[in-house]
Amino acid sequence: MSLYYNKVQKRNMQEPEKGNLWYPMIRSIGTIYDDELSQLVSERTSLHPRDSLVAIYGMQAIMKEKMSLGHNVCLRDLGSFRLTIHASGVATLDEVTPELIKQVRIRYLPTAALRAYINNVGFIPVESLLSQITT
Repeated sequence: MSLYYNKVQKRNMQEPEKGNLWYPMIRSIGTIYDDELSQLVSERTSLHPRDSLVAIYGMQAIMKEKMSLGHNVCLRDLGSFRLTIHASGVATLDEVTPELIKQVRIRYLPTAALRAYINNVGFIPVESLLSQITT
């Protein structure tokens, strides 16, 4: 498996006086939505696409519910989802209230196996994809 990448010029944050630098950046080739995902799941299981879509929607609803109750959610081979907060600090313990919470964030931590799998993919310049489309 391989990922496509663009070549992007960005400011040199370490040494701005030396000019911009070029970096490779991952290029998405599209988004897989739940209906297509359910079709792909049905091809690998005995589920009908509508049944797998119902399971996907059910899992989403349960994950939201459980996280809103304070649970972390771990999908064995994918990783863990947990909530964190961005809050203001105060000088004393007695001043700590929920009003200090500015934002709740969802954090995702992939498993070590998933990170290893993704780190072993190859890379292809996006120009090669574009040349395939135009020829």
